[in-house]
Amino acid sequence: MVGKITDTQGLTGTSGTLAPLKKPVQSASQQATAQPQPAAKIGLSESTLAAQHQVEAQTQVDAHGPLDSELVREIRERIASGRFKIDYDHVASNLLREAVASTQGQQAR
Repeated sequence: MVGKITDTQGLTGTSGTLAPLKKPVQSASQQATAQPQPAAKIGLSESTLAAQHQVEAQTQVDAHGPLDSELVREIRERIASGRFKIDYDHVASNLLREAVASTQGQQAR
């Protein structure tokens, strides 16, 4: 069916007049706070996320060397038996040393 531009068939309401466009009415405050919505939501697949975590884990191993599985087993046993003692001074010293090193690295940039 070819229609003319002036053909209003299908655009008329029940009374034969043009049907009004239906737009939601918003107050000025609603218009000011309305946030645009994204056209699409894009995310990574489960397998991509798993691969990314593997790469990150390998990067840490490369930077710090492989885990000593015997040491890990021994620490787990100590924790389970209640014999694991935390050297708070040593932990605090390492935290402070790493914090100072990271701030010095940022200042050099």
